[in-house]
Amino acid sequence: MGKRGPKPTPTATLKIRGSWRGKSRQAEPAPEGRAVKPRWVKKLAAKKWDELRPQLDAMGVLSKIDAGALARYCDTWAWWRATRDWLEKNGEFYEAVNKSGDEYTAQYPQVNLCLKLAQQLSKLEAEFGLTPSARTNMQAVKSLGKGNKDLKKRFFTNSA
Repeated sequence: MGKRGPKPTPTATLKIRGSWRGKSRQAEPAPEGRAVKPRWVKKLAAKKWDELRPQLDAMGVLSKIDAGALARYCDTWAWWRATRDWLEKNGEFYEAVNKSGDEYTAQYPQVNLCLKLAQQLSKLEAEFGLTPSARTNMQAVKSLGKGNKDLKKRFFTNSA
């Protein structure tokens, strides 16, 4: 059984808010480095990566350790887009004949695949703050100034 309740707020966000909880989490890992596109990300997924990464870097939510998660998002997005394109071309239903010879309308399996991929995308979008509701729980930092270099280095290494 998984953990119950909402996901915890990231410590960097708590510290920016001035919450006492941000001070109580001393041992949380702080990944560094810039996310690099894995070699296996190709074609449409690679285009999505190139579109998203600068925006996520600017938001300060992406580090080297997040490359796999972003690559999975881009790959899933490419599969979803290909499935949508197929459905736009072929439609959602087709005429079929059962063993008795009766005709009926059936739904292509691609419809369910497209819906499952969309659900997976929604979950991944929330992780990266790619929806308006996901961003309501994030804090934007316009400028940390020169006096806060340690904070910037620790929590916003991608925007440096």
